Amino acid sequence: MNRTNTGDPEDNPKRLFRSHFTAPRKVSLSFLGVILAGALLLALPISSHGEGIGGLNALFLATSATCVTGLTPVVVAEDLTLFGQIVMLLLIQVGGIGFITLMAVMLLKIRSRLSLKDKITMREMLNWSNMADLKTVLIRILKYVFSFELIGTVLMAPVFIHASGFWRGLFDSLFISVSAFCNAGFDPIGPASLIPYQSSVVVNVVVMALIFFGGIGYAVWMDVTHLVAHLIRRLKNREISHRISHLLNTHTKLVLVTNFFLLFVPAVSIFVFEYTNEATIAPLDPGDKVLASAFQSVTLRTAGYATVDMAAIRQPTAFLMILTMFVGGSPGGTAGGIKTTTFATLLLTAVSGLFGKENVTVFKRVIPRETVRRSLTIFCANISVLIIGIGLLCITESMPFLNLAYEAASALATVGLTMGVTPSLTAAGKLIVICLMYIGRVGMVTLLISATTRKMSSALAPHVNYPKGNIIVG
Repeated sequence: MNRTNTGDPEDNPKRLFRSHFTAPRKVSLSFLGVILAGALLLALPISSHGEGIGGLNALFLATSATCVTGLTPVVVAEDLTLFGQIVMLLLIQVGGIGFITLMAVMLLKIRSRLSLKDKITMREMLNWSNMADLKTVLIRILKYVFSFELIGTVLMAPVFIHASGFWRGLFDSLFISVSAFCNAGFDPIGPASLIPYQSSVVVNVVVMALIFFGGIGYAVWMDVTHLVAHLIRRLKNREISHRISHLLNTHTKLVLVTNFFLLFVPAVSIFVFEYTNEATIAPLDPGDKVLASAFQSVTLRTAGYATVDMAAIRQPTAFLMILTMFVGGSPGGTAGGIKTTTFATLLLTAVSGLFGKENVTVFKRVIPRETVRRSLTIFCANISVLIIGIGLLCITESMPFLNLAYEAASALATVGLTMGVTPSLTAAGKLIVICLMYIGRVGMVTLLISATTRKMSSALAPHVNYPKGNIIVG
C-alpha cells in the first residue's frame, strides 16, 4: 500500500532536506566550506617553504583569511610561497564579499533571476532588509568593492614598487588594498605589519580610508552615494537646500555618527596613553604621533593592521582597544564585532530608561522594540562567547590575562591585532581561536538559528500567554 503524501515536509525526504537547509545554515556552511578548501590548498607543499606549515596552521590561516581576521601563527611573507599568498588573497576576497554573494551573482548571470529562498539567504548574508531589485544591489556591491580595491592599489603602488621592485611592489599593494578593504589585516611584506610605513602619509591615509569604507556597510555607502548624486543634480540646477539630512535614512545617520564617535575617542585616548611610551609613539614627531594614534583607532574597526608594536602598548590602551574591538564595524560591511548600530541601540535604550521614556528614539524616529530585543540578544550572545573564550585560553595558555583577553576579543571581533600571543599558542589554544574567528564572522545569532530546526523553533515559542511575574531588578 502506497503512502499518501499529506503535504507535510516529513512525508517527502527532499522537501524535508530543503526545509532544514535554511538561510542561516547556508551562510554558516558556505564559510565552513571555503575554510576547509582553503586549508587544503595551504597545506599543499607548493603553498609554503621548507617542510610546510602543518595542517593545524593551514586551518588557522584559512579560517583567519576567510573570516577576514588577520591573526596568524606564521609569517605570511616568509613562510608562504607566492602560490600560498595568492591563495590567502583569494580567501580574503571571498571571505570579505561572501561566497554566497559570488554564487548569487553567478546564478543571476546564468538564469537572470533568484528564487525567494535565494533572496532570503542573500538578505541574511548582507544584513539587507529590502529584497527588491536584488540584482542591481549585488552588481553595485561588486562594483563598490572592486573600485575601492583598485583605487587603493593604484595609490599605494608607487610606495611599494619603490621598496620591492615593480611586480613585487604591485602585488604587495594589491594584497594590502584587498586586505584593508575587507578588514582582514594580512600583509605580504614582513612580520612587523605596517610599522616600517608608520611615517608614510600615503600608506596610512589610503589604508585608513579602505578600512573605513569597507567597514561602514554597503547600505550606508549606497545611501551616501544617492545623497551626493542628489546634491550634484541640485547644484547643476542651481537649487539651494539648507537641509539635506532628511535625504539620509536613520540607519545611515546612526552608523556615521557612531563611527565618527568611535574613531575620535579612541584616537585621542591612544595619543594620551601612549604619548610618553618609548616603545610605541614617544620617539615619533608630533605629526607622526597624531597619524599613528589615528591609524590605531581606525584599525580597531576590525582591520588588524598596526603601525606600532601592539605587544608594547600600555594596559589602559589595551583595555580601551578590547572595548573598541568588541563593538567593531557596521552591518552589511566586511567588519566584525557586535556592530556600531547594536552598540548605539543599547546605549540609546539605556538613556531612554534613565529618563523614563517609553520608546527608544533617535533622530526623531522610534527604534522598533524588535530591533532593541535583537541588539540585546547579539550583545549577550557575544559577551558570553567572549567570556568563555577568555576562560578557555586561560586554561590552555600560560600567558598574562590581559594578553589572552586581547587575543580573544581580537579573534571574536575578527580584528587580527595581537599582543604577541598568536605565534605562541598551543594546539588547543589555536583551536579555540579558530572557533572564535568563525563565530565572529558568521555571527552568533546566525549560528544559533542555523543550529535550531523548525520543529525546535516552534516548540520553543508556543503560542501561549502566561500571567505576569514581578521581578525586582537593579
